[in-house]
Amino acid sequence: MPYAQTTNLSPIMENEKRLLIAGFSYSEVAERTGAKLGTIKERNRLIYGLNLRDCFRSRVERDGIKNRYGGGDAFGYWFSGYFDGE
Repeated sequence: MPYAQTTNLSPIMENEKRLLIAGFSYSEVAERTGAKLGTIKERNRLIYGLNLRDCFRSRVERDGIKNRYGGGDAFGYWFSGYFDGE
């Protein structure tokens, strides 16, 4: 049982924790909050105690796997032609 009903976390730390629970990686959280990557890792290890694998798994189940490839068909045609020519 907590001694107080309020939290000691600053708004920045609450935002970090919320993003980590949502399944974002350390680098994505650092990019969105402006905090240092190592600082976020240490806060999670010492304060938040979140299992990132479980958080990320729930994100993938909820949102699916993102397709980060943005080359389009032109690159695919060039790539296949390059190997066909060899």
